[in-house]
Amino acid sequence: MPMYVIDAVLSDDIFNVIKVIFVFTIILLSIWVINIIFSWYDKVKMERLHISILSELMQKTINLDLSFFDNTTSYDKYNRAYANCCNVVNSVNSIISTFILSLTNTLLISSLLVWMDLYMYLLMFATIFLNLILTNLIKKRDYVYNFKVSEKTNN
Repeated sequence: MPMYVIDAVLSDDIFNVIKVIFVFTIILLSIWVINIIFSWYDKVKMERLHISILSELMQKTINLDLSFFDNTTSYDKYNRAYANCCNVVNSVNSIISTFILSLTNTLLISSLLVWMDLYMYLLMFATIFLNLILTNLIKKRDYVYNFKVSEKTNN
């Protein structure tokens, strides 16, 4: 946008400047509205998914014997499953969204920077892939740590 505004200002045509600012304002407002609509749609879908996961967990709980809950290890596993069932789905959704967003940003930036060297493209994709792997490893280690902490608190 700044490049187009500078070109319009340098052309000494005020209508061209207004037109450029108006077009970019419409584009930004459209992106904002699409983001709000998608955010609402995503929240509704995630809430429905959480309800279905919890409903399925409750259905499986109904079929358990009461003696299952007398065993502290079993009860701990049930509590961990209940507490983390939706967190796992949220983590997967977050990782996929981050990957898609990073890929989209890379493609948009790459389309703007056609002059870039092939090695720079490879470096960008390698960075995105490395970021994805590291995020996944951090979340996995966090889960293992929480698992060990919850086991120690029950003992």
